[in-house]
Amino acid sequence: MMRDSIPTSRPFDDAALRAQLAAIIDSSDDAIVGKTLDGIITSWNRGAEHIFGYTAAEAIGQHIFLIIPEDRRIEEEDVLARLRNGQKIDHFQTVRQTKDRRRIIVSLTVSPIRDASGVIVGASKVARDITEQLLAQEAVQRTQLFTRLVLAQEDERRRIARELHDQLGQHITALRLTLETLHSLAVDRGELVNQVRTLQNLAEELDRDIAFRVWELRPAVLERLGLGAALAEYAGNWSKRFGIRVQLHLRAPSGTPLALETSTTIYRLAQEALNNVAKHSRGDRVDIIFEHTSDGVSLIVEDNGVGFDPSITEGTTGGFGLIGMRERAALAGGHVQIESAPGKGSTIILRVPTPATRPVGTG
Repeated sequence: MMRDSIPTSRPFDDAALRAQLAAIIDSSDDAIVGKTLDGIITSWNRGAEHIFGYTAAEAIGQHIFLIIPEDRRIEEEDVLARLRNGQKIDHFQTVRQTKDRRRIIVSLTVSPIRDASGVIVGASKVARDITEQLLAQEAVQRTQLFTRLVLAQEDERRRIARELHDQLGQHITALRLTLETLHSLAVDRGELVNQVRTLQNLAEELDRDIAFRVWELRPAVLERLGLGAALAEYAGNWSKRFGIRVQLHLRAPSGTPLALETSTTIYRLAQEALNNVAKHSRGDRVDIIFEHTSDGVSLIVEDNGVGFDPSITEGTTGGFGLIGMRERAALAGGHVQIESAPGKGSTIILRVPTPATRPVGTG
């Protein structure tokens, strides 16, 4: 009886196996680099060419310092010393330098290479560029910090608003009632009536000021209707209070709702900019331009006042609040630009990217 023959797989010969391994190494997206124990590069795959910018011809034969910044070279000496002792280094995070002098963050795994007799003759290094990954993680962490800070600030503002409304508001009401009583008792004493009337006017002004500050601290319209509506309401009330004309220009809202934290930050920066105008500009007109696109949000507050020298002003205490404005904008991932000169008015430009988190209202 004849048996069916069972095919058997033929093992690769050494040359074929080495060729396959070489192909795998060369096609890897990671940089795979061989070097001697003296740090001389002996092999350089396509991943290394892509990550570091040097061709294999440019890199092989060079010292590994080719891709190591000067401030990291002592670190490399330590790595080589550990390799000579037979140690493997796993997922070591460090900085390397590309051909065009960019510094990138890499995760390294370095292993000793032994010859047939087990003697360590070199090292293989696998490097993965994790720059974008770390930047993304930092952006998430910054956003989380920004969110916590904004929420904490707004909670504190609401608390202060409640105290102003409940405590000072009650005291002002009691004061006004008392002054009305004094006014009626002093009806036959002209000089006293005039003094009481002056006090009544002061009490009314104080009442209006407290109401304005409470409203400033709690912009309910921001959560209900969005940033554009909130800016329009604030600009109108601010204009009436300070007697300065305001023109608000809302340009091409994208329809994509803004995150509450971003909306709040822009709203507060607009408040700060207008408060600076009221305190310092001595102008009679302000233009506010708010633009929301798919890429981000920009806010421009421009006045026709006396202007100032930003380089001098920002060196003074508080700097008209410009330092605080820049810090708040930076937390949101944006930046503030100041344009001004004595006698030329001033312009504050805020640009903030639009993160797609916690949408509220319409932009």
